[in-house]
Amino acid sequence: MPSTEAEKRASVKYYKSRDNIMIRPDKETGAAIRAAAAEAGQSNQQFILQATLDRMNGGGDPYGLDREKLQQHTQETGETVPAFLNRAVDETIERDKFTAALRKDQKKIFSSKETE
Repeated sequence: MPSTEAEKRASVKYYKSRDNIMIRPDKETGAAIRAAAAEAGQSNQQFILQATLDRMNGGGDPYGLDREKLQQHTQETGETVPAFLNRAVDETIERDKFTAALRKDQKKIFSSKETE
């Protein structure tokens, strides 16, 4: 608490230069935000401001997705973004399993030829 008139004037001047934006997440979301901020070594305010500014500047996507391309594709196909991403992940996993199986078969073939 400011005790002198100069400190009071400085506080008033400071608060007049600031905006106040309040958010009211549910308890679970609030706890998750607090935990993420603590893990990042930031105050809740720093964490929320950074995330907001990153998003406003076109960043903030932890996966580095090309949002424009993603939006365009899903609009063209009528698929939702979550549905598309889930399908893409599922198809990639299946393709990777298939590729791993092919490599395993190739190793067996080559190792059996070496022993002949």
